[in-house]
Amino acid sequence: MPVFPASGPDRLPAYGGLHFQHLSTRPAHAAHWLRSDVDRPAALATLADWLTALDADGPLPGVFAPDEPHRLAEWDAVTSLLTVLADEHPATVLTDWDPAHYQPILSRAVTTIPSQLTRQACLALLAHLRYLDATPPDGPDLLTVITTALRSSSAAVQRAAEHLLASATHLRGASLVPELLHRVRTTAHETLAWGYARLAATIAAGPQCPAPDRRAVRTLLRTGLNDPDRHLTFLTGVGADTDPLGIVRGNALNSELRKLAR
Repeated sequence: MPVFPASGPDRLPAYGGLHFQHLSTRPAHAAHWLRSDVDRPAALATLADWLTALDADGPLPGVFAPDEPHRLAEWDAVTSLLTVLADEHPATVLTDWDPAHYQPILSRAVTTIPSQLTRQACLALLAHLRYLDATPPDGPDLLTVITTALRSSSAAVQRAAEHLLASATHLRGASLVPELLHRVRTTAHETLAWGYARLAATIAAGPQCPAPDRRAVRTLLRTGLNDPDRHLTFLTGVGADTDPLGIVRGNALNSELRKLAR
């Protein structure tokens, strides 16, 4: 593994011509900081090793720890630059990155690193792995990662979770659909229920979704939830099997007014 510069404010610009400035809200914006003369494949390998080193450093300290801003900056920079390079060289990530090694690292980052930029980047990188385990031997399970993204205050992080399930090359293990639909029906958090339904619809729209799962999702989205204490609206056309899997959420203010009117 390469020897990286000591942690601190000079670590990022000091190493290998890889520069980053925290002015972006999307990982793709990091493309601006990749100089044209940087060897892309070499940078991808270096940053992948750096990602492993950051994970090995363990959890971040408390919010007010003096070294935390530099560590957060490293996470944002390394994962954002990796996202740009992975989009440029997807075949390299697909063949060279062992999911058993990188899924736990990226999943831990989504669930523990308090940065919306890092979470977006790690969800995007998870989508590049050649397979994902629903319940990996190490690290958080996939549903925990997805739930963390849905609870995020960032719409971009929520969309990244949808993109992950829509574009994942291969999901191994038990189907996520039954648990997602169970949570749609039982969670008291309407925004989360809507998010779980969107994710279930995303999986159902994919070519790898088994027919029973697709039918279960369509049934829920066609019939909605009839519980009078719930205020969710699911619309998917006229109920034909060929209907698009679209979801509309009822107006939140109207929902509150309905509660007051009872």
